[in-house]
Amino acid sequence: IKYLLLYLCISLAEGTISQIRSPEELFSSLKAGDTKVKSNSFLKTCLSRHEDTTELVCAFIERDATLQGLDPVEYLDTFIPDTRDTYIKYPYCSWRYQYSQLSSESSAWNVAFPDQNSVYQAMLVYFNPHDEFVLNGPRLPYVRYFSLQTYDNMAASIDSVRDYQVRTEYMSDSNVYANSTAGEARDPNGAFDVRITAHGGRYDDNGFINELAALPLKKKSGFFFLFLRFYDPEPFPESSDSFKNKMGPIMDSCYGKSLSQAESMEQAKKWGWVCPPALKRTNYNGGLMQTLPYCVHGRDDNFKEYDQGKTPGKECMYEPNSSDNMFLPPNSKMDGEFRNKDATYLYGCVEQIGMEGVKEEGNLGAGRVRGNKKGGRTTEDVNKSLWARLSGSLPSTTTSLYTSPYVGDPTSYDVRYISISSINRSPPSAVFKTFMDEEILRHNLEAGKTGEDGEVDRRYVIWFGPDEDSLPEVAKLEGAMFMPWSREVSEDPDSGEVTYGELSPYPGILYREILSQTQVLGLDADYTQGVSDILRDSCWQEGLLEEGKWEKFGEEEEEEGEVEVEEEEGSSRDLWDDCDERMCCGNSPPQCCRGKSHIMATMRQHYPSVNYFTVDLEGRMEEVGEEG
Repeated sequence: IKYLLLYLCISLAEGTISQIRSPEELFSSLKAGDTKVKSNSFLKTCLSRHEDTTELVCAFIERDATLQGLDPVEYLDTFIPDTRDTYIKYPYCSWRYQYSQLSSESSAWNVAFPDQNSVYQAMLVYFNPHDEFVLNGPRLPYVRYFSLQTYDNMAASIDSVRDYQVRTEYMSDSNVYANSTAGEARDPNGAFDVRITAHGGRYDDNGFINELAALPLKKKSGFFFLFLRFYDPEPFPESSDSFKNKMGPIMDSCYGKSLSQAESMEQAKKWGWVCPPALKRTNYNGGLMQTLPYCVHGRDDNFKEYDQGKTPGKECMYEPNSSDNMFLPPNSKMDGEFRNKDATYLYGCVEQIGMEGVKEEGNLGAGRVRGNKKGGRTTEDVNKSLWARLSGSLPSTTTSLYTSPYVGDPTSYDVRYISISSINRSPPSAVFKTFMDEEILRHNLEAGKTGEDGEVDRRYVIWFGPDEDSLPEVAKLEGAMFMPWSREVSEDPDSGEVTYGELSPYPGILYREILSQTQVLGLDADYTQGVSDILRDSCWQEGLLEEGKWEKFGEEEEEEGEVEVEEEEGSSRDLWDDCDERMCCGNSPPQCCRGKSHIMATMRQHYPSVNYFTVDLEGRMEEVGEEG
């Protein structure tokens, strides 16, 4: 992700590169001195200017300069001159970068499988010795989920604050994310500030102050990234009820006076219907106090076309198109580049039948595929289309701060947010279509799928395929939802019209959960069937403690959380699909812990089961990939 972001930033700045390469190719080009990246004069200058500048930091600085119409080297000179002991005031304005998927799947920042109901607000900041930043917001946002997270100059996670952990200011309104009574009363969210210090812990003795660490423990200064993530903004109340009045008007001054009312409202939604939090820099050594203005221009990037048919970089645990091939990616419990620590995923690999080499063969028409996996044509596969049936049962979720079950009461639901996406596994790992839990339940309600108690049936069936017009009859009979396989996407730079091209050769299925009960309540959670429960953070074993909880085991004898399990004599354990669940913990669990057998045993009816089929022109259906 880090190198994709680097390459994308430089490409957008130069305006000359129309294709993006795989992470492996990009990494090789950086090391080998590729003329489009490594020999970039600004990159060389930036890397040599300061010990804490990295390729990623330089890419963000260059993009910042380009958005303002400035020469990047001259811009760099304004805050990092040749003298190394200079106090660095960067950035000059706050929240330069906005990565939003709310409007279109053709977003330039549709990389690394973003949820289509998400918005990322971000900035790059330099932390000097004795610095402290205060992030002050007039109100907490009105969204289903938000978090603040910091990352170092290599995009590794440093610290995070979740929405329900934020303490509102004294004499202010409540934090509705942590107070279901306030949600039931439709109280507004309160004001807040977050202190960003070098390593956190400065205000540990003061329970009313929110604190976020900016740097790794051994560093006293350096660049860090600040991300503010939003998921699923609340609908703006159209009626003139007290809640709308308490929210206050959406003012142009929050987002830039040059915006129209419609543009201002669009920005307001991307900020959760509140003004952006202001950032103030203080230095206790020199007495500096500086409030950074809001970056009002050049925040959303235009769409760029990529080569969307490259061989995927992410390894598949099971063969593409094999039944029940949803697995836990290796980094689901690890820190990665710009990783959201609150999100967990299951991933299924798909390959269109005979689509390798399709770019040389030309357009295949309306979603039909032909040929074998090596690109050659076979009589058997001619004019067959690939379909997948995904089914499962949604855990209970909340959908709002102000309707039951309330976000502020995590004991009343199992998971905060769930979504299912159709993805393109090729770099840059784009999302083509997403259904969130609320949309799935709305479909079931409209289809009359309710129980005897009137509750909406939480079981779902989603058919993935080339187009809805050719939806198999069996899918229509069971009232299934339709999700399209990913296609290549382009956008006319003048009209903004989006065009959909050929099917992507390497599609996939992504199941996403954010904040299950275990992530919020720990050992007090009643629900333990979430994706986050597949691998426990620490290695524990059931014990007979007085508390009736758990006790650690095996950590002195084994390293990195792996525990040797003694088998009975004569037994033959398949460590790919059969695990002793005690081993599924820590940072280095065995491979079997990511496999479907252990996942099914953990998630039970909530596991997203998938089967694959081919359908010919006469509608004859045949199941494929029965063995994983």
